[in-house]
Parts: sequence; structure tokens; C-alpha cells
Amino acid sequence: MKINYRILGPLCITLMFCLLWPAFAAAANGDGAGDGSGGGQQQPLVVEKVVPADGATGISLDPEIKITFNKNVCYMTVRENNRNCFSMWAGNTRIPIEVIMADDQVERDKRNDAIIKPLQQLKAGTEYRIEIAPNMESKSGVTLGKKATITFTTVANQPAATADDAVPPEKQGVPPEKAAAADPAASQNSELPQGAAEAADAIADNNPPAPTDAVVTDNTSAQQAAADSTADVAAQEDYRYKRIFIDLTIVVLAGLGALWAYRKRRGL
Repeated sequence: MKINYRILGPLCITLMFCLLWPAFAAAANGDGAGDGSGGGQQQPLVVEKVVPADGATGISLDPEIKITFNKNVCYMTVRENNRNCFSMWAGNTRIPIEVIMADDQVERDKRNDAIIKPLQQLKAGTEYRIEIAPNMESKSGVTLGKKATITFTTVANQPAATADDAVPPEKQGVPPEKAAAADPAASQNSELPQGAAEAADAIADNNPPAPTDAVVTDNTSAQQAAADSTADVAAQEDYRYKRIFIDLTIVVLAGLGALWAYRKRRGL
């Protein structure tokens, strides 16, 4: 079969563009022409849902607030900017927070979500607000355009225990001698001679209880958040380099094919 080398060169070039176009489109816009959320590119960015709901009361002192938008806000080109768009306040006091946003290429079902976690225990019976800056941006480039505010109130203080609460119900109102009879250990302790009781107290003073494990400070959470952010950036860079390598390989192969066709046509 005779090959028509006159059309082989243009055919190779056309094939090269057909192969490269999806790769360039994916690198520029992700994996589609939209914003990755099913909505149009120019559809306004809005807060769709908040858990717990805006204005909720009786919230835990260690809450996680999940904010869901109508568009992809976790795309790698906007994720870091969007993390800095959240702040939490109690009156005029700013509360340190961790903002968790998924990798939309790995966890696509979370690409519209942001989770806010305070890095310190909140105060009981206090109203807090979360503010989202107007420059919060979606994958398609549209922003909130105005500040969004979400409020909630933590659970109220529990009433302090009274002296009667400290005594078991079955012993309340029981005469001292009957209570002692119900608690042999207390009875034996009360019957010790004065010198023996003093010796027992001295032994207890010289053997304090072992210290409990240190409480993990807020700095640990902050360091973990920084480590997660660094790993996320490294994963993005690795993904970008792989795409560039694949694109260059396709270009080289297509170029070699076009060069071979040209040389064949010219009889070289």
C-alpha cells in the first residue's frame, strides 16, 4: 500500500493537537469546563448550608462547623487563599482556628466544603461568629462579593454540685453511726489511735499521686495543621510535574512523527 506522504505531516500535527488539547484543558481548568460543582461558571458563589445551623444555640465547647458552598472552593489554585478568608470572633476578640479543606482531586465529594475548628476550648454561654471575607473564590473565579457571617451560641454553664449532691442518695439523712457501719473502711480509720492516724497522714503526704499525662496544647493542633498544609502543597506540586512530563512526552513523540513524515516525503 502506497502512503501519501503529502498528507501525513498535517495529519500528525492534527493528531498532536487532539492529544494535547484535553491535557491542556485539564491543567488549566481541572477536569471540565465548569467549576466542578455542576453549576455554571458565572453562577454567584454563596453559602448553601451550615452545620450546626446559623443562629444555633447549645453548641459544644469543642465544635466543628461545616460550611458548604454551592461551588468548588477547594481547587488547588484557590484553596490557600480561601483558607485565609475565614475568621472566628467573640465580640472583638479573635479566636484562633484551623480551616480544613480537602484536595478536590482526591475527595471530590468534599470539594464544596470547609470545616472550621477552634484551636482552644470555647467559653460556655457565649455567642461566637464566623466571618467569611468577600474575596472567597470558587474554581471558576467568581467570589462571594460581600462578607458572610455565621453565628452560634455555646451551651450554658451547668449548675455547680451542692454538698448534698456529693453524698450518695442512699446515705443522705442517715445518722453518723449508721453511715460508719455502711462504710467499714471509714469506721476503721476513725478507730485508729491518734498517733497511728498522724503516721498514716504523713505517709500519704510523702506519696503524692503520680502526675497524669500532659494535656496536648493548642500548639500541637497548629503544628499538625501546618504539616497537613505542607503535605497538601507538595502533593499539588507532584501532580503538576507529572502532568508537565506527560504533556512534554506527547509533544516530543508527535514532533518526531512529523519530522519522520517530512524526511520521508523529501526522500532524506
